[in-house]
Amino acid sequence: VSLTEALMGSRYYVLVWGALMVFFVGAVAPATIDRVWKALLLFATFQFPMAAYQYLFVAQKRATGEIQSTGAPPWDAVIGTFPGTDIGGGNSAAMGFFGLSMLLLAVALWREKRLSAGRALTVVMCALGSIALAEVKAIVLLIPVALGLLYRRELARHPAHALAALVGGVLIAGL
Repeated sequence: VSLTEALMGSRYYVLVWGALMVFFVGAVAPATIDRVWKALLLFATFQFPMAAYQYLFVAQKRATGEIQSTGAPPWDAVIGTFPGTDIGGGNSAAMGFFGLSMLLLAVALWREKRLSAGRALTVVMCALGSIALAEVKAIVLLIPVALGLLYRRELARHPAHALAALVGGVLIAGL
């Protein structure tokens, strides 16, 4: 990595660290933090229509050669609203990890009765759709692991349910 690339790449992290510091020092009210998390859930729902467009049009044009790419596979064009280009692809793994994070957040908020079942289901379906369209295999394999960690207490109390969930998760991830 050259110095220029490192400097250009750092622009994505400077804003994030500044925002995190504002939260860490307690300069933001808890109600605002709740609104930020719920806004992120809304952003997660925006990923799916963007990913669907990119999968149906951009990736297909790259696969047929209508759009000349830099050698990246066609599915690498499915990045949702994350940075990238139709020629060189983008950060589909970041979109997948964001989708997984928002899926877990939606399920956790639903469990705590802080998010309605309909909204949680919408976020979960949009996140799963985005992950499926981006074809990020590692994220697909992490879904059962992450849900297992979220429900670890319940699974420890009911080992038969844990086994059934494990088998179901492996079957779903294998599809």
